[in-house]
Amino acid sequence: MTAEQTTILPMRLLTAAWNLAQVGILLYGLIMALFILARHTVGERWDSIAYANNFIPWWALGSVILAGIGLLSSRRGVLVATQLPVILAFLMIYGDQWIAAKNNTNPAPDSAIRVATFNVISVSSDPQRISRAIEALDADLVGIEELGDAHAEQFARDLAAHYPYQALHPLLPVHGVGLLSKYPIREEKVIRPIPNSMLYLRAVVEVHDVPVTVYVVHPSPPKNVAFPVTYDDSRRD
Repeated sequence: MTAEQTTILPMRLLTAAWNLAQVGILLYGLIMALFILARHTVGERWDSIAYANNFIPWWALGSVILAGIGLLSSRRGVLVATQLPVILAFLMIYGDQWIAAKNNTNPAPDSAIRVATFNVISVSSDPQRISRAIEALDADLVGIEELGDAHAEQFARDLAAHYPYQALHPLLPVHGVGLLSKYPIREEKVIRPIPNSMLYLRAVVEVHDVPVTVYVVHPSPPKNVAFPVTYDDSRRD
């Protein structure tokens, strides 16, 4: 093999790899465009579309990265354009949250309340550690999901001074629900919307003499989450 052949072979391999990469970018964009079209027309009636909806932020991130790589190509217009549908879909779904957070520079009014939600996963977490974490949040209202007996007892004991008003309904393994409040809880009702679902809680909390209705909910997770074809989110829906 001559020196010229030794130089040409790697260049051809690099060119082939780059061409293959461009084809991959194009295919990714076309698949994402079909997904967005199906999402708009069919929605989650198709389990595969419902499954793919869980990953829209990651699909969009992939398109941003691939669009950046596509800018290096002489076919950059086509490659970048094919990535736009899922990026635009992401911005339409989540963009208002970013804008609201960025524009919310005014101090909170005196009547504002701070709320948090905490899935404590009682079957595998340490009650004392969770109790300390909740106290550190210093929220006015804390909704608790997957509450078990040990955690409920710990909260009642450790957080009574911080949260004098508590509505705790433990039920293992993952079905319990609760609410910790700095304000009086005037009403509470446990709801089980479908058989064997997590418990939901509806409470009325008196905040600055105003009754505020609070819901603490944990929708049932989808089944068969590892397989798009058998993915089932009917209980959650």
